[in-house]
Amino acid sequence: EVTHNTTLYASCQERSERFLQLSHFKMNNQDAKTRCSVGILTFNSAKTLRRTLKSVRDFTDIVISDGGSTDATLEIAKEYGCRIFDQIAKHRPGPEPKHPITDFSAEHNQLLAVAKEEWYLRLDSDEYISKELHDEIEEVVNANEFDGCMLSMNLQSPDASVTYQLLRPVFQVRLLQRKKGEFQRPVHEHFVFRKSPKLKSLNGAWFVPISKPDFATYKWAVNYRLNLSLNGLPKLTFFQYIQRAFYLTTKRSLGIFIRALVPRIVFWGSPQVPFFYVRNRLYSQWVMCKLLSKHYFERL
Repeated sequence: EVTHNTTLYASCQERSERFLQLSHFKMNNQDAKTRCSVGILTFNSAKTLRRTLKSVRDFTDIVISDGGSTDATLEIAKEYGCRIFDQIAKHRPGPEPKHPITDFSAEHNQLLAVAKEEWYLRLDSDEYISKELHDEIEEVVNANEFDGCMLSMNLQSPDASVTYQLLRPVFQVRLLQRKKGEFQRPVHEHFVFRKSPKLKSLNGAWFVPISKPDFATYKWAVNYRLNLSLNGLPKLTFFQYIQRAFYLTTKRSLGIFIRALVPRIVFWGSPQVPFFYVRNRLYSQWVMCKLLSKHYFERL
């Protein structure tokens, strides 16, 4: 009986030591990660999500907001230890079945609310970051001297095999301290700080593969999204109408054209954004002009 009790005690002690070792390993492993939440909206994103998650697997908290995926999206998310929540639009969809989200800011603000870390990185389900950018983010998070950071966009081909040469870097605030503001606007959403922020520009690559839908699908999506963006727009004066519908859209269109043409001359032989991408962006400006005109004349 003494021998049995001694053996049992030794077995229990061995299990306790293993548990402590495992707990210590998990704590050390978590401490070695970058203390930053990553927020991603998904809907049938299995084709690209694994690449996205692989690039941020060393972050302590990855939060997914899913709109009801029927492919392997959720299985991939669970594989990488993501916390998964339902999108608002999953339970309160908009009038268009193909495009249930009517307020992207609301969806992103829900992710901000459930994130665990103070620092927050916003990514789309087809985007990913380089090792260099990850290291920069870790330095920023550890130093905690800024309110947010602007990331350098690197446009890529739809299959992410080619990175296009841009005329100049394009930056967006994608890394931020989540309690210092909120996302605003139902489409083309962006983070608005409550106070004037102290920002830093990071050099590491934030990769954005461009999508290539057929033009009919693209036309439908652009019209739907831009209609959403004009919801609640007050009656425009004639001057405001001319400025928004013609001056600004013409200015943006010229900018799109110049940024597409000049790199083809200056960086001859380097990969350039394809013409379908330029065409789509120009088309969106034409739609904005048309919708603003409709808005103005309906309220005369």
